[in-house]
Amino acid sequence: MELQPSQVDIKLAAFHKSWNLERIQNMTLEEYADLNNHDSLCYWLEYETKELGAIGNFPLTKFGVWKPKEEKELKKPFIFENGYFYNSKKGNNLDDAFEKVKQKITQIVIHSQNLNWEEIDQINYNIIPKWKLVFLFSNKATLPIYSRRALSDIVTGLGNNVFNDKTPISILQRHILNYKLESESMEEFGDRMYVEFALKTKPNFYIIGSKYGDDSRPQINEFIKNKCVAVGFYDWLDFSSFIGKNDKEVNDFVIEHWTQDQPAVHKLQSIFTKIANIKEGDIIAVKSHGAFNRLTIIAYAQVVKRNGAVYEHHEDKLGHHINVEFLDAGFSKFVGETYAETIHELTKKKDGRRFDKVFGWYSGIQEEYVKLDEFEDDEEFNEEYLEDTGFAYNEKSEESFNRNAIASVKVNQIHNIIQNRFIRYLTEQYPHDSVKGEKNRIDAKRESSNEVHIYEIKPYENVFSCIRDGIGQLLDYSHQYNTKKDIKIYIVGPNEPNKKDLDFIEAIKNNLKISFNYISFDYSSLISKEF
Repeated sequence: MELQPSQVDIKLAAFHKSWNLERIQNMTLEEYADLNNHDSLCYWLEYETKELGAIGNFPLTKFGVWKPKEEKELKKPFIFENGYFYNSKKGNNLDDAFEKVKQKITQIVIHSQNLNWEEIDQINYNIIPKWKLVFLFSNKATLPIYSRRALSDIVTGLGNNVFNDKTPISILQRHILNYKLESESMEEFGDRMYVEFALKTKPNFYIIGSKYGDDSRPQINEFIKNKCVAVGFYDWLDFSSFIGKNDKEVNDFVIEHWTQDQPAVHKLQSIFTKIANIKEGDIIAVKSHGAFNRLTIIAYAQVVKRNGAVYEHHEDKLGHHINVEFLDAGFSKFVGETYAETIHELTKKKDGRRFDKVFGWYSGIQEEYVKLDEFEDDEEFNEEYLEDTGFAYNEKSEESFNRNAIASVKVNQIHNIIQNRFIRYLTEQYPHDSVKGEKNRIDAKRESSNEVHIYEIKPYENVFSCIRDGIGQLLDYSHQYNTKKDIKIYIVGPNEPNKKDLDFIEAIKNNLKISFNYISFDYSSLISKEF
């Protein structure tokens, strides 16, 4: 019996009927970059081959040269000339930029046909269209997945924690392909890997308390030790079968088992319906206090699955466990709002500015979640743009925690979001200076006629931790930077320093010969304060 070709094969055949190596070697600017031409290469990559891996979530800057469907304004280094945009860093004029792009694409196609993936890694063309071209011209020898973030998530999900954000794409592809079944087509395997490990849903955000019964002290050390956040009500009952169930089923469960007057049954129903809806990837702020405008956050965590589940029941150990990896702990952040119940779900729409106050830089995940790849994978674009309160819980955690690969990825995503925002902020504040994000080392650099300002971004709630973790990097960068201009260095963090932090900052200033300052950066309002 002869099988009918899949829709992928049909679309791939249609692409090759229009595009081959010879046409690419001889293509004109219009044939490559005119998005109004439905037979242009960029149109095929962007729109006509969505079944072979969509790349439309990434900005058109990925093509290096393109003719937009509608005219718009872009900041430097992108120049608009004769109806086309091009990257002025990649060519002296439009024709020069296009010829260089064409040479790169020609080499990508030749190496794809010869399966020379390592050579493809060395070609300086955006990751997203580069690896889509590889899939198109290699007879489906690679995964139809082109985002570094997605490939990294798959590798991590398969249990490899050795690779990092500098690992070549060819190595990630080869590693994942080791898990392909002989019976699977490449598109079936790619879909299975993406759905299982890389498909993301927007996270929900929760505040969860850390106190139990008569013990008024937060149990953060136990949380960290057991890699969980937990709730003690009904600690003798296993709630596993109700995770993901609807509110009615959960509310009936509460009514069936609760026989006491306090707390009120509706409060318990609110707690357990939220537990039932917590999912992998959600962000949790752990509080030590929440009532009487004393909300104090002492840790941030991300919900993860262990043995396929986000929930575990341990009657003799904190009760209802939500499995997490801790993103940050060992700090005390006084927010000054009232969230007194055991669990609160917060949203930007409902809680407004309070949402930003509670989650700080982590709040950026909610509004920019689908854009995380946009700058991370855009090589050419990224190269250019990129107190003691008297009642806070101040005791440092006695339990150390090491971020695993999942938590590290999340912290890196937060860092990338803030880096992009901060670079844009610098560009707007200092329009006459040269502002760059340097993806390999320096987070942000601003250069004027007589000064160089180097910024290191650290996403820790504790100002002391930001400085301690970043000052050595800044000193290294300033030492290696070859210039006769005055160099000034900065740590950028999410919070303003308290008195102890200010003393630490002053001590560093007094001991360094180079100018040093700490900057607290509110990414949502784009306000910074320098100390």
